[in-house]
Amino acid sequence: MKRILVPVLLFAALSSNGQKPQDSNSKLKAGFGVSVEQIQPEFPGGSDSLHAFLKRTINYPPQAKKENIHGKVYVGFMVTVDGKVTDVRILSGTNELLDAEALRVAKLLPDWKPGTLDGKPVKVQFILPIDFVVPENIRE
Repeated sequence: MKRILVPVLLFAALSSNGQKPQDSNSKLKAGFGVSVEQIQPEFPGGSDSLHAFLKRTINYPPQAKKENIHGKVYVGFMVTVDGKVTDVRILSGTNELLDAEALRVAKLLPDWKPGTLDGKPVKVQFILPIDFVVPENIRE
């Protein structure tokens, strides 16, 4: 059976400065006229590689496909100073079947290039939205 998934990926680093997710490098005002450079963690090969990883790894649950269950699952995780993905959890789900699949796949993520703050590796929290969509012509 074909695996069917059209994931829509958005990355949002949770930080107090409200940094835009598409900007992986930024200068932060640290006070007293001092700026520091912040670089977000990166999946090996970038966002295109992450998209490819998810596309080949996610198996749309057959029962969810049969019942036309779809929606967006928000998975949260930490990228440590070593680039390890830890503390994987569902932040906002849509259905038990989709939530379980998103969690399973997120736990398979390989090590990332760690984020840095002023040149030093830092632990960064990420939110990965995964949009589960069953195309019209595939629904059973």
